Amino acid sequence: MKNICFLFCLLMIISCTKTPEPSPVAVLSTGSQSGTVFSTENKTLVYQGDFSGSAHPTSGKASVYKDSAGKFFLLLNDLKTDSGPDLRLYLAKDKNAGGFIELSKGVSPGNTVYELPAGTDISQKMNVLVWCKLFAVLFGSAELQIP
Repeated sequence: MKNICFLFCLLMIISCTKTPEPSPVAVLSTGSQSGTVFSTENKTLVYQGDFSGSAHPTSGKASVYKDSAGKFFLLLNDLKTDSGPDLRLYLAKDKNAGGFIELSKGVSPGNTVYELPAGTDISQKMNVLVWCKLFAVLFGSAELQIP
């Protein structure tokens, strides 16, 4: 019985150990929540991808649009994921949050749109991540691809 308790405690300690959090390239917190109208009219769809779960079930669609002024927008449709502590939305070059841009301090289910920071090289940030910053855990991601 002592061995079982010891193993259980050891597993709890290992699973709660924080891994180093990568440093962001930029931070942006200007998401527009459901109810805000985002028109794709006069915008070009440049990338899109479907969310899939990693540590937690995650679904929905991510689309990147470019307007005539050269601004990029990330549109999330029907995003669903588990709730968790300290969830963030990142745009990153890989699923390990390499070179990420933090788009939001919090993740809301449903539909949301984010204007990407000026100068963002979107071709170098092809993954949208639902990331738990507190425990450095990927809840789910969408890999962006040319439609």
